[in-house]
Amino acid sequence: MASGGKNIKYKKSLIGPNAPEYLKLAADDVGLKETTAMGNSNPVVEDYIQVVTGKKADARSTPWCAYWVGAKLEEKGMPSTKSGMARSYLNWGTKVEEEDWQQGDIIVFWRGRTNDGVTGHVGFLIAWDEDSVIVLGGNQGDQVCFQDFSKAKILGVRRPRAITKSRTIKAALAATASEVAKPAVDAIPDPTSIQNHVEKAQEAVSAVQPVIDTIGAWKPYIKLGFSLITVALALLIVYYRMEDASQKGRT
Repeated sequence: MASGGKNIKYKKSLIGPNAPEYLKLAADDVGLKETTAMGNSNPVVEDYIQVVTGKKADARSTPWCAYWVGAKLEEKGMPSTKSGMARSYLNWGTKVEEEDWQQGDIIVFWRGRTNDGVTGHVGFLIAWDEDSVIVLGGNQGDQVCFQDFSKAKILGVRRPRAITKSRTIKAALAATASEVAKPAVDAIPDPTSIQNHVEKAQEAVSAVQPVIDTIGAWKPYIKLGFSLITVALALLIVYYRMEDASQKGRT
């Protein structure tokens, strides 16, 4: 559960007509809780976690604010950080100074009593005044809701660089599965490359085939030649042995 403010029952009317599409999509999740009516882990939240990590996790024991933000971005065709760490968004997109803040920017906070340099919270910036900001986020009181935070805890505000193609949560899940499988797929040789190697091998065989055919035609004569050479060597050995014996007899 994120800390830093209290949950406020703001209405979706806070989302302006010119707000980014991913923010409008995120607002549809207001009221989504990490548990079902039976107290089990909510499979919808588990799907959001899977979009980012490639595998599901129990929403009741998983800090899921960054997973929810990532899933909402990816559903609208933008890359996430593929991380469950809220602070991972401090290196995402482009930095935005307060004078240029816009509704829908990604805002990152430190949480707890002190800034430990590790833990944090991330959500979508909705509104702000001199002292505080209103954020739409996941895992805020174990649900998706609007919540106010002190500006003193802000670590950074970021904005996406570009928007590509929108896709459903199922498509986002499929894309994540594809990325997980990509190293294995990349290891499979290109069929075109394999065909090229086969054709080159066939050309090489065709080039030496006449030589092979010629050798085949002369095979009986080659065997006869080797036989004659063998007989000649044997006669030569006999001759030298007889000569050697003759020399020893004289001495």
